[in-house]
Amino acid sequence: MQVILALSEDGALADPEWESLGHLIRKPYHPPQVFDLVARCLNWPTPPDE
Repeated sequence: MQVILALSEDGALADPEWESLGHLIRKPYHPPQVFDLVARCLNWPTPPDE
């Protein structure tokens, strides 16, 4: 099971304790960031450049 955590705390992304829980994304995030992270978690191929 893949877990994606959205964090708003300053410095939390550098904390190894958070990293051990799953994939991290910093708030506020944008939909393309979320899509890219989900795609990586599912091992989807990289979309071609448009």
